[in-house]
Amino acid sequence: EDNLKDDITRIFEDLLIGSEVSADEGMVGLFFNPELGEDQWDYDEFARRVHDVFGIVLDVKELKKLEREELKEHAMNRIREGYAEREKTIGSEHLRKLEKLVLLQVVDEQWKDHLYNMDHIKEGIHWEGYGGKDPLVQYKLLARDTFNEMIVTIKERVARYLFRLEVEQGPANDPEAGAQHAVEVLEKEQEERKEQQMV
Repeated sequence: EDNLKDDITRIFEDLLIGSEVSADEGMVGLFFNPELGEDQWDYDEFARRVHDVFGIVLDVKELKKLEREELKEHAMNRIREGYAEREKTIGSEHLRKLEKLVLLQVVDEQWKDHLYNMDHIKEGIHWEGYGGKDPLVQYKLLARDTFNEMIVTIKERVARYLFRLEVEQGPANDPEAGAQHAVEVLEKEQEERKEQQMV
């Protein structure tokens, strides 16, 4: 049976501290750039962002006492602890099922959006030639940026949903039914958001 727990943990790590395959350092790199002086580090915005994505509350005063590497470790530990608590509350079976359903739902939705965006880019890329730029080069650059944005969006949405979705016990404590119900609620919310955007 597939178990996505390690993959999901890696998604959380990628968001917080970046991935080995990319040059960025996630939220830590964004708000604690080592090339800037510590007086320009944004502890408040970092704590706000972690709360926004993971629902985890970090004490800014505590963060300011830590070295950059300690801060990374501290925040990651808090996220792991929060997810372990979530697993206790929901139950391992429910959470494993929810991980699969959420990941599938989010990837499907974002991939469709990505294809739509690529069609849009393709339609307007010829205008780059009038600006003295090579349309093919510009298309490749935009395609890469759009793809990278999609990956980050997928990771953020997966984290948000897994930390925040309410899961009810299904019939006879059926984890699949409970997780499925949570995803149905998620789908309904997404449809409502799309309808509001179209108004």
